[in-house]
Amino acid sequence: MFHTLYTLLLTAFTFTTLLASPPVGDDGDENAVYSVSRRSVKLRTAPTTKAATVAVLQQNELLRYIDQYDEHWWFVEHEGHTGFIYRRAVAKIPDLTQEDLMDWSTVEMSTTEYADCGETENVYDLDYQASLTINGSGDRDALLKLIDVNTNATVRTVYVAKEETIILPHIPEGVYKLHIAYGNNLMQKEIDGRCVFRFTDRVFYDVGSFRFDFFRTGTHERVVTKDGKQTIETSYNVPTYTITLAEQYNYTPDASGVVNFMNF
Repeated sequence: MFHTLYTLLLTAFTFTTLLASPPVGDDGDENAVYSVSRRSVKLRTAPTTKAATVAVLQQNELLRYIDQYDEHWWFVEHEGHTGFIYRRAVAKIPDLTQEDLMDWSTVEMSTTEYADCGETENVYDLDYQASLTINGSGDRDALLKLIDVNTNATVRTVYVAKEETIILPHIPEGVYKLHIAYGNNLMQKEIDGRCVFRFTDRVFYDVGSFRFDFFRTGTHERVVTKDGKQTIETSYNVPTYTITLAEQYNYTPDASGVVNFMNF
């Protein structure tokens, strides 16, 4: 059997639209969701840079506004910890409220193929060696759906952690496209018996235009004589793809910067 290797690198474009805007000149909103807008910032015990550090927060981590101390400092909550944060290091996420986050729980997921809570069954052809290798992004995780172009059925649902690699084996013959959601801080809730996943930080998504053709090619038959018996031996090429998820994207988030993967 012959194997043909195709390599695909998703083209990277710089994405410049901000998901959140600094709350300068605006009082805090207790029902709004805020995130860290700088690379890192310290949550402190008092409204001064001389105060002790409660925690060091990284860019895009989520915050809940509690109170405003003055024009420079806010009192906020982050994952059960409260403290003071420099106001200019905080950004408001548009159209996302604390109520939107209720009943959602943070999910720690490793790189894996999985069935979406029984909603989608991953499909394999164990007699066919076609495969897709996915190299993860360097700065955020990804949820991917491999979808049959003709039937619109999802044959694989995959989670790829940043900088990790997964190989999807035994992909059935067909032509497929990828739907990809990128982000950090994966959350989950159950709606009408279905598991719904979404990222809340650094979210982008792509409905890929590239088509993965997994039909076998170059089929050739020949007659083979063995032990006085003739048999027909068939050989063919099996397409195998490799993709590397880009670290910068040209994909457009929704208004809140949140992707509901159930509808993606």
